[in-house]
Amino acid sequence: MAAQNIQPMPAFEPRSDPTSTSARWTRWLERFNTYLLAADIKDDARKRALLLYQAGPEVHEIFKTLEEGETKDFKSAVKALTEYFEPEKNVIYRTYVFRQATQGKEESIDEFHTRLRGLAKYCEFTNIDFEIKMQIVTNGTSSRLRKKALQDPKYSLANMLIDGRKYETSSAQAVGIEEQFKTRENINATNAMAMTTPTEKKCYYCGFKYPHDNQPCPAKSAICNHCGIKGHFAKVCRTRGKSFASKGTLEKLQTQGFTSPDKRRQSRWDENKQRKQQAKAVGISQSEPNTESSEEEDYVYTVSQETREKTHATVKINGQD
Repeated sequence: MAAQNIQPMPAFEPRSDPTSTSARWTRWLERFNTYLLAADIKDDARKRALLLYQAGPEVHEIFKTLEEGETKDFKSAVKALTEYFEPEKNVIYRTYVFRQATQGKEESIDEFHTRLRGLAKYCEFTNIDFEIKMQIVTNGTSSRLRKKALQDPKYSLANMLIDGRKYETSSAQAVGIEEQFKTRENINATNAMAMTTPTEKKCYYCGFKYPHDNQPCPAKSAICNHCGIKGHFAKVCRTRGKSFASKGTLEKLQTQGFTSPDKRRQSRWDENKQRKQQAKAVGISQSEPNTESSEEEDYVYTVSQETREKTHATVKINGQD
């Protein structure tokens, strides 16, 4: 009645991994014995029947080719199947697999120890604890355990496992505490960034936001009300603080016949250009007008060559020329 409440075991697959057939059969047989104990099956004939049924059709076909001997009971069936799978056991290969085992990043020290002990079971080591300890030292992830084992040659496997659990627990607790500080720092940094207003670039000519989003500068054709120069507004005029006529005064002067600073400069420029063209002397130079100030004057300097008679001096030495 108890056996009806227990789930059947998975069948044994002898050809799934030929390199570990012996080890897998040993593990499967251990689980089958546990199954018999849990199901409270004590009758020898029932044990034998369940062994062949639970092992699966492949094992059943293999068993038909084996010789059990005179006694056809549960023990003889187990012995025949074990002898069939045992020749495929390779101690050298199983030892190689044990040596290649490394601890995973998310694997605890206890999980790694359990896996190593399962692999060492089929390696026929004389001192399994020593071999497992050496594997943890060489292929484990804990640098602290490795250093401690190298410092103390008598460091036992039991003490290594205890220290490994302590290190893992303390590391997990430290990460939990440090995460709180990181969260606070991220919140503070986010708040600081939210409170900081980014500096906006402004145009040197109009004083508005720059760039102008594919539009021309509004001050491109404007006349400065401060200096009278074209190309910028008065609020960004670089000559602010200097003495210039106000807009009203400038308009008043223009109505009285005075020209604007720009026109006066252009007129002087034209006059200077005409003088240069008329000058026939060599070495004419002109000081170019300064376009940033209407207070400066423009001059033309000319150098002419005149033909003069050469001066002769007569020197007498001891009354002789």
